[in-house]
Parts: sequence; C-alpha cells; structure tokens
Amino acid sequence: MVKDRPLRDLADRLRGHKPFTLSRWGDNEWHCIFGEKNGYMPKDGYFYFYELQQRLWQTLNEYPPYCLGLGTTDQRAWATICGCEWQKLDWGRDHLWCLPDGAPELDALVQATRAKPLVVVGPPHFRHLRRQLGYAAFVDVPPKNAYVALDHLVRETRAVLEDFKQPVLVTVSAGVCAPLLVDELYKTEGHFHQLVDVGGLWDALRS
Repeated sequence: MVKDRPLRDLADRLRGHKPFTLSRWGDNEWHCIFGEKNGYMPKDGYFYFYELQQRLWQTLNEYPPYCLGLGTTDQRAWATICGCEWQKLDWGRDHLWCLPDGAPELDALVQATRAKPLVVVGPPHFRHLRRQLGYAAFVDVPPKNAYVALDHLVRETRAVLEDFKQPVLVTVSAGVCAPLLVDELYKTEGHFHQLVDVGGLWDALRS
C-alpha cells in the first residue's frame, strides 16, 4: 500500500524530463485533517482552519493520480488511509521529512534540479539561494497565512510557467497548504512540468 521510494529514485525522476508530481502529507497536514481532536492549529494562522481542513479532505477524496508522500508516524493516519478508498492512492514513504543536514542525498537532489529550468515557489528567504539552486524564476509565498494567498499563488505560478516552452521543475514550499497548491497546479500543468513539494528542504542550504 505504501511504497518505499528512496531519494535516489526521486533524484532520477528530477533528472529526467517526463512529467512528475509529488505532494507530501506529513504531521501538520494530518493534524489539520483530524481537526480539533488533537487541538492543532496551523502556526501560520487559525481563522481559516476549518476551511483548510475541508480542502485537504476534498483533495484526497478526489483521488489524485500522482505520487503522494506519507511522512508521519501518527497511527491515526495509517488507520484512516486503510479504512477508506485512500488506500488505493499512490502513497510512498516520504524520506524528505527526516533528511538530516549534510546528507549526501541533499547534494544529489540539488544536482538533479539543474537538469532543467527551476522555478522556486517558496518563502522570501529562499531568494538568497540563487547561487546554490540556480533558479530561473521565483514566486514568493507569504511567511504567514499562506493559505489565504492560495489562489494568488496558483495564478502567479501559472503565469511564470507561460514563459517556458520546455519542461520545468517547480519546487513548492508553502506549509500546510502546499498539497493544495500542488494539486491546483497539477490540473493545468501536470501533463508537461514537474511539480514537487519539497517543504523546508532548501533551508538546509542556508547553513
């Protein structure tokens, strides 16, 4: 049900030019899905919490056909997946969420991003990583309340991609709303580009 996808396989995918999409479902996403049962509120706001919760449920209930990374040890997540049609989705173990600083896999992933133009969708402090990542374009994600800007982020990213005639790698770092952003982009861009939720992976390059 949950495949083991080593990071070297992800790096191989990114070096290629075939369309590929990955959204990641870690502790924060599952805490939000479970709502008040564990008293979780997103760090970047709470006034839209229940709407965000419903959108996450809806995304999985629409049975996305792309890869989903499962990055949690919360047994309720496993039980929820096993207890419904979500078990038929293309789940894989998310090794990004536990990648230690200085891991050789990080360098392999960075090198893989250079195989094609890179668009970084992430917080403003990632802009300083142009030398390390060599990105071709950048879309700013608000450090707080990113979900409120979701529609804007979708439009901005699509507008940026219009300038590219060849496949592009889009890395997304947008907190709990990242799976929603990846899903919306997939609907129009997933047939041609690569869309990957990398979370805070690029933070390791700032040290």
